[in-house]
Amino acid sequence: MRNIFLFARKEFLERVRTKSFLFTTIFFPLMMLGFTLVPTIMMNKSSGPKNVVVITSSAALGDGIKQNLLNISSSSKEATRFQVKTSTDASEASRSALLKRITDDKHVADRLDGIIWATDDAVSSGKAAYYASTGSDFNTQADVERSINRAVQTQRLQAHGVPAQDVESLLKRSDLEVHPVSKGEAKEAAGMEAFFTPFILMFMMYLTMLIYGMAVMRSVLEEKTSKIFEVMLSTATPTDLMAGKVLGVGAVGALQIGIWAIAGLVFSAPAIGAASSMLKFHPLQFVYFGLFFVLGYLIYSSLFAAVGAMVNSEQEAQQLQTWVMLPLILCMVFLTKIISDPSGPISFWASMFPFTAPLLMYVRIVVQQPPAWQIALSVALSVCTIVALLWICGRIYRVGILMYGKRPTLPEIIKWVKYA
Repeated sequence: MRNIFLFARKEFLERVRTKSFLFTTIFFPLMMLGFTLVPTIMMNKSSGPKNVVVITSSAALGDGIKQNLLNISSSSKEATRFQVKTSTDASEASRSALLKRITDDKHVADRLDGIIWATDDAVSSGKAAYYASTGSDFNTQADVERSINRAVQTQRLQAHGVPAQDVESLLKRSDLEVHPVSKGEAKEAAGMEAFFTPFILMFMMYLTMLIYGMAVMRSVLEEKTSKIFEVMLSTATPTDLMAGKVLGVGAVGALQIGIWAIAGLVFSAPAIGAASSMLKFHPLQFVYFGLFFVLGYLIYSSLFAAVGAMVNSEQEAQQLQTWVMLPLILCMVFLTKIISDPSGPISFWASMFPFTAPLLMYVRIVVQQPPAWQIALSVALSVCTIVALLWICGRIYRVGILMYGKRPTLPEIIKWVKYA
């Protein structure tokens, strides 16, 4: 036991003192925050007011669309989003002249950002047009579509004799709040954080397990190729070496996760504003995170250690590690399904399979906590798998670290397990 802790301490200190550990510890939370918040902020941030011309057959409809666009500008937290002019000249000559102004770089002052074509023919066919220099400005397109629809609906209601003062109440929008229900009680309304929180937490666990599992494999491979093992084996058993590596590298991962957990709680605080609307963490989530990280790490670090002991070069390791990583990749494939249907049969069985359980059961807990017996069964199956893998991989490790020059075949690996 003393040798195990000595090797674990060596592995821990070697990695914690590196600049790469400090860099990833600080950079990773910022990177994940940036991936979730920056695109949203950039999409919502206006580069300046949109210069738009509204073409309609009737002045009343044009004024209605203009007023709706200006209402959006006045309610925006940013600068004015639209500058709007109206016209009833729907001739082909007028249309061609306006289209040229969208791409005219010579007269910047007269340049248009968009043309709304909502003539009577277009409205009756249900296909009003919006001409712009790009078709990927989805926020502006959504605002224009809402403005046109509201103006057309207002005009139609008034044509059927509805008083103008009643139109506003008839068209008043009702926003939908989604309240998750657990144990017969409704919880706080969930927004975008219902998707982003489990996604971020699972991705953190996935990446951490992968990084530190591969770190174990590379450490074994480096010491094997440099023949350091032959010296170490004079004072310790192969089991001590493997256990020390797994524990030492795992302790580094646990330390990093602890730092990330604190950062996550800070980022989800109300004072952060935009971050708290996209991410919402609870202390209990990090308790489960630690539990399932340990289970997943022990499963995959044992497999990676065995791979490192079997191979003789980095190229051989890359070929074999793909098979070890395959269940982790499948977890990412199933992620969206688990988040959208955490209680379905696919979610249940995927969270019970030991090689995907640490990630997918954790996602289920974050989204909608399953019954306690399912969590207990998943943990029990994972523990049984860890015991079996430590026994099998330990035997492979014991023989493989002293094998050089030849890549073992499957029959040979089976012999190692039997006779180690």
